[in-house]
Amino acid sequence: MAARLLNTNFLCSDFSIRNLIGVTQDVQDHILVTCRGVVKQYNVHNQKQTQSWTTKTWHPFTAPAVCHPVSMKVVAVINKSSISQWTHEEDDIDKLKREHFETSIHQLLISGDSVYIVFTSGHVEELNSALKTRKEPKAGCLKDSDSILYAAVDKEEDLVILVIKDEENLTKIWKFHVSQNSSPSCSIITVKDRYLSGLCVNSGRLFTLWSDSRMHCLNLTSDPLDKVPGRHYASISAVDSTRNVDIVPVSASHLAIVGADTKDEGGILLLWDVKFAMVTSSRRCKMYHNPPMVWTSASGIVVVDGGSLSCTPYVIADSTLATVFGSRISQDATYEPEICFGWDASADVKKGEMDTPYTNKSKGLVEVLRKTNKISLSESMIVDTVIATLIEQKEVVLLYEAMKVFEDIPESCLITVLKFYIASDDSAFDGLFKYPPLPKEFKIEDEEEVLKCPFSPGKAYFINEVLLKPYTDVRLVKELQKLSFEDALALIQYLYFLLMTGEAVLCPRDDLEVLSLGEINEWLSFLLDTNYHQLVMSSQVTIHRLLLSCFTKISKLRTFVEEVIKLEPLIKRVVEEDNTQQQENMSNSTYSLERLTITR
Repeated sequence: MAARLLNTNFLCSDFSIRNLIGVTQDVQDHILVTCRGVVKQYNVHNQKQTQSWTTKTWHPFTAPAVCHPVSMKVVAVINKSSISQWTHEEDDIDKLKREHFETSIHQLLISGDSVYIVFTSGHVEELNSALKTRKEPKAGCLKDSDSILYAAVDKEEDLVILVIKDEENLTKIWKFHVSQNSSPSCSIITVKDRYLSGLCVNSGRLFTLWSDSRMHCLNLTSDPLDKVPGRHYASISAVDSTRNVDIVPVSASHLAIVGADTKDEGGILLLWDVKFAMVTSSRRCKMYHNPPMVWTSASGIVVVDGGSLSCTPYVIADSTLATVFGSRISQDATYEPEICFGWDASADVKKGEMDTPYTNKSKGLVEVLRKTNKISLSESMIVDTVIATLIEQKEVVLLYEAMKVFEDIPESCLITVLKFYIASDDSAFDGLFKYPPLPKEFKIEDEEEVLKCPFSPGKAYFINEVLLKPYTDVRLVKELQKLSFEDALALIQYLYFLLMTGEAVLCPRDDLEVLSLGEINEWLSFLLDTNYHQLVMSSQVTIHRLLLSCFTKISKLRTFVEEVIKLEPLIKRVVEEDNTQQQENMSNSTYSLERLTITR
């Protein structure tokens, strides 16, 4: 499946756009939003603020705060001349010591495991090194009248790129090494009868978008700088290039492009494939902010949309013909490849290179694949049609095989199969396979309640296969809303039954089609989340008793795990110590008397 953007989530709006400075990646699943007077930490998954740090109005933040990859401290620029560092547990940062520099600071950048300071003079230096010489002027390649428009540091390529606007209103690019072991080179960025709309540096290449929708590319590591803007790379028609456009790297193979939508008054977010020079996914924004403001993090692409911040998660896949163009092939295609041919017949063929979509599948499933007439499409599109056909024909065995052999199964198909299995009669699964034993009921100790499994062993075996398939949580939660309340309640009862009877394993195992405690916990969380209101508003005593029993069982498991964790240091000490040799005169009694002689 090609790289794609997922559903956009509202993040926050408790700030003024004119005070917003930037957004950066923080610890896992969190981002830092920097405004002039405050740095806020947000959890991207639940869109909630988890922490904030403020500073006095006469000492504002002047650059986006970053999280140091090694020390995990928050590093911020205050009043353009001071650096402040603090831990996430710190409350009052005004009490902390600040490191003052003689030269003004433009921003902080992260590359690899290092933080770099970009000074307004054009000097770039690693944080720890700069702190040792902070009282010395940081001379660089820029003049006082030059203003920095864009800065990028690539530690791996030993490369620093600065794009500036000089006093004559000319846009220039400076290139030099991070190690400062060579003199910087400079060139003017200009194209006749066109003006620059946006630019970005990614993996040692400079991408520039111009007002005529043309994008140029220059290899900064091999091409001379006077060749800027480089060769004509592609044309982008999905965004209005006559207005300001913001481009940021998402990965080495993809860019995020934000600008005005050519078909609407709002904005648009594009996911651009660098290898194939094409848009693989897009999301519309309610409003176009001029200039556009966009940042990337591990959790998603953050965009200023109107007066708020929105976060769009993304999935990055390897750029291949199958993933990029698979979903774009006409569904009317009738060609069905039977074998893969190579140019060199004498060469050794690796395992899997001669495989076709019909390989390792039963005759019945191959026949269904042929009748779909979609064998040239991507696997996710094939699976969607195949599963719909098998459910319509009620081919339970072939449906089970399809769930086993196909890898890229959309979350919508998982829910469709679950609904079919739950609605099917238990007799439809009898005698199809040799099922592992599963108790029909379970007596809880010290209680009169007797738990009954809502599914037969055969149906439970088939349902386990669906629950064990990989998924994306964001997409799964959306699809789970299509599951009826009765079906969701049956699944909750089944998962609770597995917890109580001990049928769940501690850790996932590929050789067993059995759910683990972690997988049961995730599915329970999704089901409770998507059916929260119905569960709470229900007047049925059995439902409230089920929820209370789930809470009690999970609380006991959590207490057990916490107690086991306490034993870890002791067990580690016993394992690491050498106890193979018994010490001499070691007494096995409760106590012993020893004589100690002290001499001067």
